[in-house]
Parts: sequence; C-alpha cells; structure tokens
Amino acid sequence: MATHHNVTDNSDEDTNGSFEFVDKLTDSDNKSDEDKDDSAKKESGDDQWEDVLGSGQLLKKIIKPGYDRRPERQDICEIKYECRYNDDIVEKVDSCKILVSESELIQGLDLIIPLMLIGEISEVKVGPRFAYGSKGYQEGSINIPPDATLHYTVELVSVTTEPEIETMDVQTRKETGLRKKVRGNWWFSREEYVFAAQCYKKAIQYLDYNESDDVEQAITRTEADQLIDERINVYNNLSATQLKMNSPEEALNSAEIVLKLQPNNVKALFRKAMALAEKGERTEAVKYLKKGLQIEPQNGRFQNELQKLQNLLARDVKTERNLYKKMFEPSKSEKLSGSSDKNTWIKLGVFIGSLAVAVLGAIIYRYNIE
Repeated sequence: MATHHNVTDNSDEDTNGSFEFVDKLTDSDNKSDEDKDDSAKKESGDDQWEDVLGSGQLLKKIIKPGYDRRPERQDICEIKYECRYNDDIVEKVDSCKILVSESELIQGLDLIIPLMLIGEISEVKVGPRFAYGSKGYQEGSINIPPDATLHYTVELVSVTTEPEIETMDVQTRKETGLRKKVRGNWWFSREEYVFAAQCYKKAIQYLDYNESDDVEQAITRTEADQLIDERINVYNNLSATQLKMNSPEEALNSAEIVLKLQPNNVKALFRKAMALAEKGERTEAVKYLKKGLQIEPQNGRFQNELQKLQNLLARDVKTERNLYKKMFEPSKSEKLSGSSDKNTWIKLGVFIGSLAVAVLGAIIYRYNIE
C-alpha cells in the first residue's frame, strides 16, 4: 500500500463534527434518484458538476457511477486519487485506507468521500478554503502554492466497517493511534487546531490501555509501557493544542492526566502552569514552573515564563497596595474640607475669647464704679 502524507497529531469534544456536516449534505439520500438530481445539483458552468456546498468551493462530477452504498461512521475506506494543479500532477496515491470524515484528508476530500458510492470515480474541484489554503503545501516532490484550486480524480475502491476499538489487538490499536497522532501533528503545524484536537482525541481512544490487555493478548510489559508512553505524548500534544484554542480548563485537564501517570513530566508541568496562568491563578502557576526548573534547571522556556509571571505578580502586589492606600487615605477634597473646618474653629475661638474679655471688662468696670 502506497504511503501518503495525509493519512494518519487543536471543536473540541467529539470527533463527529465533519460527519454532522456531511449528514446535512446527504439528507437528500432518502429521496428518489430523480429528486436528488433535481435538488442536489447546481449548475456551475457545466450541468454535470454538482456544487456540493453551494459556494463554488467544492464541485463534484461523476465519471463512473458506483453501486451498493455510501460510507458511514466507523467505516474504513480504501481510496485512490490523483491531484492536479494547472494540469500538472502534484500528487498520486495508488491506494490508501482512511477512516471516513476524521480529518485524515484535506477538508474537501473529507466531505466528498461520504457522498460517493463504492466503485465510483469522480472528478472533484477543491477551492483553497477546503484544500491547503493560504499556506499551500510543500513536502518532498509535492509543491502546492498558496491559494491553489486543486483538481482531483478520486475512486472509492472499497468500504468496510471498522471493528470496535475494544476488540482490536494491541498492535493494531497502536498503529492506528500513532497514525492519528501524526495527522494531528500535521494539522497543528498548519495552525488548524480544531482538526488537530480531533485527531489527538481519536488517537487517545486507540492508545488506551487496560490491565486486561496483558492477559487477553499476551502483551509484554515493554509493549504496555510503550502504549502508555504514546498515550502520554498525545495528551501533552492535546494540552498544547487546547492552549492554542484558548481553552485553559481543557488544557489543564489534559496536563493533569499526564501528571497522574508521570508526576515529573516536564512538558505536562509547563502546560499546567500555562493553563493556570491563563485562568489567572498565577501564584499556583509559579509553583509548577519552579518544580519544572528543579527537574531541568537550564530550561529556557521555564525561566522566561517564570520571570514573566513573577513580574506580573509584583505588579499585582503594587496595584493592591495602591488600592488599599487609596481606601484608607483621605482624599484631596476631604483634606481641604478638614483645613476649612479647622480655620472655622480658630475664628470661632477668637470670637468667643474676645467676647469673654469684653464681658469681663464690663464687670470689672461696674465693680470699680460701685
């Protein structure tokens, strides 16, 4: 089977987002074939092209009709395809297997595959938004420029239902999980964090480990440790992705899962600190950065972030002091009011004193006269 870069490493909760979208696209499957032809197709220069999304960004034209059924959730699809840009072949894959609608292909193909029948061959035009966007793609002999519209010839060779993960042998789970991790990494490198998170979460499901695996599948301790290590790596990647998605609570949860298994995992300590800092819990974040520096004293990232947080904490303390000072220190108006009151009392005292002297003088005068 040929190797290809898109086959299987930050929405966040489930892995069915693409399929929910495709479900809307395929609601017309329950109609008659005549109804589908009338309602699903939109003319785009040629009435044989189906404007799948109604935006002109994803067009499909059937070259060879298929049979039987379309792919569904949990299905493994074997496909072959050829990608062209300006009539030049930029990628050709003779055979690859993908889990349908799980971000193992570019978005355009991920949306098209569930609309095909087994054995169908279709031409597909994919606009930049659903292909490689403004970044383009360069790897090995593949050189796709930014904002390129791509032309694919795609064949859906076969469709099989994927067995439940729990029934798979450990080696198959590991291989599939690692493929998902690699794909998540690819999406992460392109700053497509929603798709990265989707792949990482699916990878975690495959890389799950239970003690019963040892007995049922005669797995060695080394193999079990490898499975756990890979699961930890994926959780660390997921935590980093969730931070990029501005989801500190989810990032914190992912990091804590790692730290339960490996309390001194430096990456998890760093991600936990960053998540806490995002949540405004800076004092707690400093604690985990200091712990990381105890393990790796020369780690520059820990040093830089610790310095930043300590500066912020010092600023917070200064701000609080100024706030308390203002709360208990008389305001300028109060000070002026106090000074005015003091002057009033002085004047009143002088007046009373003068009056007393006058009264006393009168008494003395009368006393002397008598």
